[in-house]
Amino acid sequence: MSLFSRQTIPAISHCKVPGKLYLAGEYAILEPGQKALLLTINHYLEASSQRSDQGKWQLIQADPSIPSLCFSKLEDLNSADCYWQYVKTALFLCQSLCQELGIPFHPLQIHFNSDLRTKEGVKLGLGSSGAVTIACLKSCLNQQGLRIHHSMTLYKLAVIVMILLKSKGSFGDLAANCQGGLLSYQAPDTTFLQAKVKQWQTGQIRLVDLLSQDWPLLEIQSLPWPNDLSLLIGWTQSPASTENLVGQLKARSQLNPDPWMAFLKQAQVTVNLLITAFKNQANEQILTHINDYRQALISLSQAYHIPIETPALESLITISHQYGYAAKSSGAGGGDCGIALGTDSQASQQILAQWQASGIHPLNFQLAPKLDI
Repeated sequence: MSLFSRQTIPAISHCKVPGKLYLAGEYAILEPGQKALLLTINHYLEASSQRSDQGKWQLIQADPSIPSLCFSKLEDLNSADCYWQYVKTALFLCQSLCQELGIPFHPLQIHFNSDLRTKEGVKLGLGSSGAVTIACLKSCLNQQGLRIHHSMTLYKLAVIVMILLKSKGSFGDLAANCQGGLLSYQAPDTTFLQAKVKQWQTGQIRLVDLLSQDWPLLEIQSLPWPNDLSLLIGWTQSPASTENLVGQLKARSQLNPDPWMAFLKQAQVTVNLLITAFKNQANEQILTHINDYRQALISLSQAYHIPIETPALESLITISHQYGYAAKSSGAGGGDCGIALGTDSQASQQILAQWQASGIHPLNFQLAPKLDI
């Protein structure tokens, strides 16, 4: 199977990457063989790239809080801003791929613009780091004359970027950013990947070979969203630190593993039931299992004293339940977003109004369509 093909270089390459939210599977997805459900929303990070007429790299972010950069060589890119670290590593990977394929690598001017943050630059918990990585990879390779054939290849490139940056996540956000729509996701074997990336770095294998081979445990599957199922998203106006919460959980579960093992067992059953319910368009079962996963998260939170469900998220959920909607935190919790699902479309405006009165900011987002790479 061919991963790439040469293409005529466009004057400007445009790339839109949707934001993501976890529907279920949070925390459990960090364990091998566990699944999660993610969805993408119709707000995007966009990248526009073109050949540099000055022979220099220019990285420009519309958000004035993130300084633009100009440099002659990638090796000169030195920014403490973590936003540009994702871009820098993605560009290095593109350069390595082009060198391997015998393709000249040209400096670019790349503009980034995101509505995955507030106007003040605050993250909404929609996966902006993954989105900027994917947008950079795709737009850069387009301007080098390379077309990526499959979303899986783009996902794998983005995962390699994250491994190079020592990320300890599940990479579920990357799968959603590349795929679009609603999907079930099982993470690849990270121990295998870390070893393979090290082999590539030391010249033992080629990058294209790593991209071509099957990755153990990895599963990505698109799922249908029922037409009569409403999705509401609320932002608590309090950004969460996923790595901090995950770090606390890992440390405490090592000392007392029994609650963690019980959670994994319940999570696996619930997520598999959710996948089946979405395939069958069984709305009542979907709502039941969303609430079930919320209860599993509460038990996990209580066992390890981790603030997954903040007072604001609890308020969001309580209001939703009053109108027959299922609801839960989305992602690591501790802030960021909560979601509510229901079939009574008339109740949605009342829920949103009560959220707002409680200091929860309704996000006017809809499910993004499946992407056609």
